[in-house]
Amino acid sequence: MIKWQGFSKAVAANPSKWKHIYDSSQPFKEAMPDDWGSRLTSFQKLLIIRTIRPDILVMCVNSFVHEIMGQRYIEPPTFDLSKVYYDSTPTTPLVFILSPGSDPMAALLKFAEGLKQQVKLHAYLIDVSQH
Repeated sequence: MIKWQGFSKAVAANPSKWKHIYDSSQPFKEAMPDDWGSRLTSFQKLLIIRTIRPDILVMCVNSFVHEIMGQRYIEPPTFDLSKVYYDSTPTTPLVFILSPGSDPMAALLKFAEGLKQQVKLHAYLIDVSQH
């Protein structure tokens, strides 16, 4: 708690020092005023940005994770249909949850053609946007 001691007073006393963080398109990379940059951890800085700029929190969390854990933790893994297929069984089928504009059907049909065995495809569409 001592790290935060005087924080609210510092912001209230001189909000113009904090304005560059509010105005920045990448506030996580901005320097904190006075000695706050050295007093606070990266996570505590993230909390400040969450308070000042909640609209870009996701980008700041990505930047935080990249800084602390590395690039591989913010990149989505590549999708390998053959690995996923061989993990499936008749009782554990493949389920695709799609976002607007995505359609894996062409890739799925091409993969099925390349197999030496018969593949049964069943497609069901459930529109959850109305729920």
